Amino acid sequence: MSNVTIIDVNIERFASYSVYLNSASECVISRNTVMGSEGGIGLFSSNGNMISDNEISGCSEAVELVSSSGNVVSGNNMSDSSSGVYLIRSTSNVVSGNRMTANSRGMYLASANFSAITGNKITANTNDGISLYISTGNSISENDVMNNSGGIVLAASTNNSIAGNTVTGNIAGIRAHGALVNSAYVGSMNNTIIGNNVVHNTNGVDVVGVFFTTISRNYIAENSQYGITLDNANNNTISANNIADNNLGIYYDGLCNNNTAYHNNFFGNAKHVEVSPGDIDAWDDGVEGNYWSNYTGADLNHDGVGDSWHEIYENNTDRHPLMGPFHSFNTTLSKHVNVISNSTIESFQYFESNSTAIMLVSNMTASQTHGFCRISLPYEVMSGPYNVTIDGAFPTYWNYSIYDNGTHKWIYFEYEHSTLKIIIVPEFPSFLILQLFMIATLLVVIVYRRKRG
Repeated sequence: MSNVTIIDVNIERFASYSVYLNSASECVISRNTVMGSEGGIGLFSSNGNMISDNEISGCSEAVELVSSSGNVVSGNNMSDSSSGVYLIRSTSNVVSGNRMTANSRGMYLASANFSAITGNKITANTNDGISLYISTGNSISENDVMNNSGGIVLAASTNNSIAGNTVTGNIAGIRAHGALVNSAYVGSMNNTIIGNNVVHNTNGVDVVGVFFTTISRNYIAENSQYGITLDNANNNTISANNIADNNLGIYYDGLCNNNTAYHNNFFGNAKHVEVSPGDIDAWDDGVEGNYWSNYTGADLNHDGVGDSWHEIYENNTDRHPLMGPFHSFNTTLSKHVNVISNSTIESFQYFESNSTAIMLVSNMTASQTHGFCRISLPYEVMSGPYNVTIDGAFPTYWNYSIYDNGTHKWIYFEYEHSTLKIIIVPEFPSFLILQLFMIATLLVVIVYRRKRG
């Protein structure tokens, strides 16, 4: 059947499904109350249907999609069931804006691919909030995942994106691991964990048996045990995270090699890093490393990078420790401007029309009198040479060519501290050339008239 609407119906205590669609399409199931049945709303080989604004509780699976594609599950309240949403062998579905509370599992995806899980509130489920098993290409974004056993969990899953979620109060915040598949161990690979708030969990981010995964731009803080744990994990990248006020910032446990960690800010952790003997990993990208709140080295050559290495463990050294926290700002060109500074950066603006960047900075403490910025500028954002003014004056020290890798140029400058407005422009942008031309023309006219007089 197709184009069937089921709306405003109370359905209770059936031995099978309350609503069952098989090979159905373009149907709408909306504003129904489903309670206490063996199954809630079940779709089998059904495509392009809408399941919205239903109240579903006390069922085995509140919403179940099997071998179904292109469906939308939106705005439903699902509680006291085995799973809020269960997807198996299904592709390209959207699950958005639902509430999944006090179920055994919030969401479970098995061999479910290329679906969007976005904007859901998933709380107080006794097992995992969102769980993926052998699933590929899914986007998990902007969800609130709170007070579950596991927050967001990937098992033997690849090429998934976990981005912009708030993950708090779980035993494991975000966890990716391998699993047995047909009696063979399969790792999780090529996933991205980007831009999430991972706070107040027992463990923040766990990666076990994971390879080629990126953990970047997350705020990982106040987790009672570990901020990030790697176990039997190789060739992963950990970059641009704020790792703060955890019991242990990063823990490398057991055969972790060829992982790279750089541009992370470590501050307020009881211990920043612990590495198992024999693990060999990189703690910088060859140019810049991490900011360590306990680093005591000096910067006598004025480039924003410490002159001495930061020793972590045997075979684990940050060769380029940062002298201030790392910041990264996106621009209208979707290119990031990276800033290392010992100042508080109140705001950053980029104006594409004249290739100008403006920052407002202030001192971190009342006693701080000296500040610096080390900035990496993509050529697409602003080509050199550069001119920097600070409240209309030149910096107290500057070097506008400390490093160049062919696509980015690094500049450095210092200033005496208060709340300051920093303007970075190409040395002679077009609007300045016009102004200089007009001034030059006016001077010529004045000189000419004086000679005539």
